[in-house]
Amino acid sequence: MTRQSHSQLYRSGLSALSPQLSAFISALPASFETGGRGIYTGRNTLKSFRIDGRELIVKRYRRLSFARSLLYLGRTSKARRAYEYAHEYLRRGIRTPEPLAYIDIRRGPLLHDSYFISLPLYAPDLTTLRRPDYDSHEVALLSRFVYELQQRGLLHGDLNLTNILLADATACDPLRRYAVIDLNRSRILPSGKLPTLSQRSTNLMRLTHRRDLLRAILRSFPQLPAHNTRLITQTFRQLFRLEARKRFLHRIFSH
Repeated sequence: MTRQSHSQLYRSGLSALSPQLSAFISALPASFETGGRGIYTGRNTLKSFRIDGRELIVKRYRRLSFARSLLYLGRTSKARRAYEYAHEYLRRGIRTPEPLAYIDIRRGPLLHDSYFISLPLYAPDLTTLRRPDYDSHEVALLSRFVYELQQRGLLHGDLNLTNILLADATACDPLRRYAVIDLNRSRILPSGKLPTLSQRSTNLMRLTHRRDLLRAILRSFPQLPAHNTRLITQTFRQLFRLEARKRFLHRIFSH
């Protein structure tokens, strides 16, 4: 049986797409190896394809070893989570690249390879805020955006400045100004359910390694000052615990 016969293809609205786009998505992953323009190569690989006059972004997640594939027995793939979570972020009013499809390739029951296909969203990330002379107005807008994420029950699993994009620099509304990417580690709460203080602080502590910047973002949350003080205290307490664990593990495994 061929590898393609093991694949499972899930797609969104392909009936509304052109035959060329539908054929392209169905032909993956074979076309990924030889076609497209490389955007990024690292743990995962991103390529751009132009099909029927439209640009598509295809993200191939790192291929799994046999041992790691065992961890995905009974679990959804990163590609599927990226696809489904993107729909939920959009539904809750948060900008992210529009998802088109995902592909899981399994060898028997074991996940071997996976792809996420979306429309492009080219925009700079917010790592420029790490500069000593960061824009306090941008910090205030970012703070409102991060607050809105949590208020909508969206806990991005890798919330940092590289995964937040300045999608529209002319917009004053944070929900139009910013977009988020790399959603597959997110935790999405039921509609109407708010995260706890512990969940908020755990979600926020990796936002930036600049502690003064992190404190400024948290202080600007549109809440009562007393609540912000508790949030800052809890976030830094979580951060210090994490750093202590890393130092402890480093001492153990460095010998």
